Amino acid sequence: MKSMCDYINRTPQTVENLVRHIEEDSEAFVRKMLERMPSAIYLVGSGTSLNAAYLAQHAMEKVLSIPCFVYPAMTFTDTVHTVVENSCVIGISQAGRSSSTMQALDHARALGCMSVAVSSEEHALIREHADVFLPVRMPLEDIGPKTEGCYCTVVTLVLSMMEVSEKSGRGCREINHKMKQEMLACIDHLPQIVDSTWKWCEEHGEKLSLYDNIIVVGYGDCIPAALEGALKILETVRCCIRSYETEEFMHGIYHSIDRNTMVISIGNAQRHFDRAKRLLSWLKQVKGAYTIMVTGQRTDSDDDFIYPFSEYEFFPAFEYLAFFQTLAQHMAEYRGIDYEAQGDPGFHKTMGSYVYE
Repeated sequence: MKSMCDYINRTPQTVENLVRHIEEDSEAFVRKMLERMPSAIYLVGSGTSLNAAYLAQHAMEKVLSIPCFVYPAMTFTDTVHTVVENSCVIGISQAGRSSSTMQALDHARALGCMSVAVSSEEHALIREHADVFLPVRMPLEDIGPKTEGCYCTVVTLVLSMMEVSEKSGRGCREINHKMKQEMLACIDHLPQIVDSTWKWCEEHGEKLSLYDNIIVVGYGDCIPAALEGALKILETVRCCIRSYETEEFMHGIYHSIDRNTMVISIGNAQRHFDRAKRLLSWLKQVKGAYTIMVTGQRTDSDDDFIYPFSEYEFFPAFEYLAFFQTLAQHMAEYRGIDYEAQGDPGFHKTMGSYVYE
C-alpha cells in the first residue's frame, strides 16, 4: 500500500499527464464559461477540497481578472443569500461524495448561478448537481489523508481558467505563462522537499513526539499551506492541533501557549517574516514553547527547518505544504499510529456527510 509520501512523490508524473490532457478535459467547462462569462466565482468544498480552493483562489482571480470567493460548502448554503450577479459556483469534492458540496451546488442553482462540479471520480454523484463537470485527471489515491489530489485539483482549476482566458482574450498571456511555469516547477520540486523533510524529521523525531498540543501559523500566500498542513497532522497524529493566520494568533491566542505547546510557523519570504521570527522568539523565551520555523531564510535555531524554497510569485504554498504532509506521516509513524485505521468506517454514512447512492 502506498504512503502519503509515495503519493506526493508521484504527483509530478501525474501532473505531467494532466497537463497533456487539460484542453480536452476542460472542453465542456470552457465552453460553458464562454457562453456565460461570469462576473464572479465562488469556490466551495470541505476538508482538503476546501483548502485546495484557497490554494487556487488568487491565481484564478489573476487569470481572468474577476473576484473569486471561497466558502466552506455548508456555510455557503446556510449563510449566502445574495451573490454577485452572473456568478459561477464551483463545488470541489475529490471523491465526489460530499453531501455539503452537493447541497451548495443545489443552492447555487437556486440563486441563479452557473454550477460546476470538480472531482477526480469520472462517475461521481456530484455531477448530477451541476450544469457542467470538470474532471481532475489522476489515478486513484487510495489513502485517507489526501496529498496528491490537493495539488492536482489546484492545477486543474488554474489551467482550466487559463484555457478560458486564452479563448476569451481576457487576462494577460505573459502572466499566465509565468504562472504556469512556476506552478509546474513547484510540483517538480516536491520529491526533493519530501526527502529533505524526512531527513530533518529523523533528526527531530523524539522532540516532535513530545507534543500533543500543536499550532501552525502562516501569513500571506502561505495561509492555505498552514490550513492544509494542520489538517494533515490532525488526520494522522490525531491530537489537538489548529491553524491561525499569524496576525490573528497575536490577538488573544498567544495567551494559551505554554511549555507543552509546539508552534510551527511558515516563514515564507514576504513582509511578515521578521514579525514571525520575533513571535517565535517571544513564545520560546516567555512562554517556554517549543517552536519551529519552516523557511528558506537564515535563522538562529537548530530546530528550524531550513530549505531553499523557490519563493516564486505564484504558488509558494505548494512547497511549504509538502513539508507538512511529510511531517504528518513521519510523526504518525514515529508514534506508532496507523493513520489509515478508521475509528468508525461508517462515520460519514451515520452523519450523512457522504452520499453513497
